[in-house]
This record gives sequence, C-alpha cells and structure tokens, in this order.
Amino acid sequence: MTSLTTDLSFINSLSINQEHFLKKFLIEEQLKNELHFLSKPRCLEYMGPPFRTSEEKKEVRLPLLRYFFSEFVQSFPLITSNPVDEQLSFWRDTVQPFVESFNSKHISEGIERKEQITKRNQVNRRLLSGLLLFYSSMIISPRDPKYLASEHLKSSDQGKLDKISKGPSKGTFSIQDYQKLRSLEDYSRMSFVNDVHLNIIAVVSQNEVTQEITQSWGTSAIKLFSMTKSKPERSHYKFILHVVQRKWVEGTVEYDSYFLRKSYSDFKKLEHGL
Repeated sequence: MTSLTTDLSFINSLSINQEHFLKKFLIEEQLKNELHFLSKPRCLEYMGPPFRTSEEKKEVRLPLLRYFFSEFVQSFPLITSNPVDEQLSFWRDTVQPFVESFNSKHISEGIERKEQITKRNQVNRRLLSGLLLFYSSMIISPRDPKYLASEHLKSSDQGKLDKISKGPSKGTFSIQDYQKLRSLEDYSRMSFVNDVHLNIIAVVSQNEVTQEITQSWGTSAIKLFSMTKSKPERSHYKFILHVVQRKWVEGTVEYDSYFLRKSYSDFKKLEHGL
C-alpha cells in the first residue's frame, strides 16, 4: 500500500518540464474533483455565499471554483450595479433554483454518437478546459518562467502528436459509412423518448418536381414566341420526418411508423409555440 507524504523535497530533483506538468496535473485533478460536485442537484450550496448553504455542505471546499465565481462572475458590473438585496435575491431565488432544476433533469445522450458522451459531460469538459487554461496561467511555479522561455511543445503541437499516436478517432466516419443504407424498421437502434422516436431522414426541394409544359401542334406561333423565360423561383426545402411510436400491448411491443413533411417555418412556429 502506498502512503502519502508531505515531504516535498523531491520537487527540487524534477526537471523544468516535469515541474511544469506536475503543476498542471495537480490543478487539473483539483478542478475535476470540484467540477464533480457541480453535477449534483444542490451543487451551489457547496459554493457558499451568496447562495443558500446548509451546515452539511460547508464541509466541502471548492477553492478554485469559488475564487473564479467571486472574482469574475459575482463581481460582474451588470450585477453589482443593483442593490445588495436584489443581488442576493437574484442568486438565491433565480440562479440557484434554475441550476438545481437543470441538474435534476435527465439529459439524453446523442443518438448518432458512437462515443456515448452526455451533454452534461460535454459542458463539464469545456468548462474544465477553460478553467485549466486560466489557472495554469495564473498559478506560476518557481521555474515556470524558465520553462516558458525555453523551447517546448505548445498545446497546438501536442494536439497534433496525440492525433498521430492515437490514430483515427472513433468518432470519425468515412463517406461510405454515411452512405450506408439503414432500415427504417431497425427499431433496436432507435432511441425513444416517451415511447416516441423522431428523426429527419431526408431534405427535399419543392422545385425538384416541376410540371412539364406540353405544347400541342395547334399552339399559336405568336403565343410560342411571346413566352419569356421566367426568373428562377427560390428553393423551398421540406424536411422528411420519420416518427415511430412504440406501444405496449399485452406484454409485447408494437411500432407504428409515420412520415411527415415539414418546412423550416413549421419548426419556427413550433419553437414559438413552445
């Protein structure tokens, strides 16, 4: 069993690069640990004032998140220009209930992603990346200036090396993969929310199908030569939606499929109605 030590004399034996990346690693681990609490429904209670905090939550400390919030979020001029009591009401009665409600909801995973990464995890990763960059620049180790002055791999270079070493990403698909036909009755691969599967399977233009203008032999020559070429009409696209409803009948599953054609304006009306 490995025991932890408080003796930090080993740091003096590290190279400049090792010291820099040790600092970065420790900051990243601390941020990951703190961001873990943000996924809890009542996460803002860990942040302390101005949020409502219980005695139980006071035992957990989030120093990095707390500092960033106090210095750059809570002190934002648009907020601090209001009276103190209104600021307190904003954080406790508006922000805190909203975050608690958001964290309590189940956010589904992406349907087409092979790497099953939830949207909440994507948000946490972006937040971690931004905070890590911020604190890596703010917290300076004794030999960081020498590291920055020396030749070293930049973040952009490291990303290129990672791509080479890892090979093609799991989330990368070739054109042939996208062109593979999938059965519209492959219900096992569909994702259902409230027993309904919804997917856009095609986009068509209204101008793709036009009426043929036939001229009879008896058409007047005056009419024929007086016809002018009309201006091309603006394309209007329609989205073909595949809707599958899942029903449970006497212990067995039944599926009903529907195909709908909707325009972009229909989606805008739906959004406005919601």
